[in-house]
Amino acid sequence: MGQYDQILEYISYFEAKSKEYGRSMFNPDSMPYFDYESNLTSFMRCISESDLMRLDYLSYIDISNNMHLTEEIENADIELLKAMFTYFNRQERFQEGLWAEAAESGIILRLLTRLKEIVNERPKEVIECQD
Repeated sequence: MGQYDQILEYISYFEAKSKEYGRSMFNPDSMPYFDYESNLTSFMRCISESDLMRLDYLSYIDISNNMHLTEEIENADIELLKAMFTYFNRQERFQEGLWAEAAESGIILRLLTRLKEIVNERPKEVIECQD
């Protein structure tokens, strides 16, 4: 089993375009929040527990230009890819619903597809994430 096999298994989940990845929830007694579909939450937890997270992700990407960021996915090296995964994982705190937006727009699928290409070029190691 390869280092990112468990993460790459989510490709089929993101390929199914008819999915609802989450929805905004409004409760009169609390602040509005975004309720994510359980598989998307599991995926993001798996990413955060892997070595795909970079503490210095902002030094790799320009968050003021999201369009440019997503244009680089298909040519990203592993370090830029890690920065991108970290960006989407961490920025959710400031942009509630970002995970669903990234999933619905195909960004997460593109990130996973690029990760798979990179993995197929590298020797395999094993890192499992917890469910």
